[in-house]
Amino acid sequence: MDRRNKTRRPYGLSALSSNVDYWLARAEEARTMADSMMHVETKETLLSIAEGYDRLAGNAEKRRPASARRGRARQSSN
Repeated sequence: MDRRNKTRRPYGLSALSSNVDYWLARAEEARTMADSMMHVETKETLLSIAEGYDRLAGNAEKRRPASARRGRARQSSN
């Protein structure tokens, strides 16, 4: 039995890890939740989670081909 197959990443993880829009949406969702929190520690935790999602989005952006990054910059300037 080939045990290497058991250590593979779950299906779709590599696609998800390179999806900038997905991570930016999760960051925005965490910030929206934080805005509604009255408990300071909970708010800070959610904001920290949002920052982590922003970092994931930045990492995903770096993995995009240069042509895709330039196209995204043009779209956001409109």
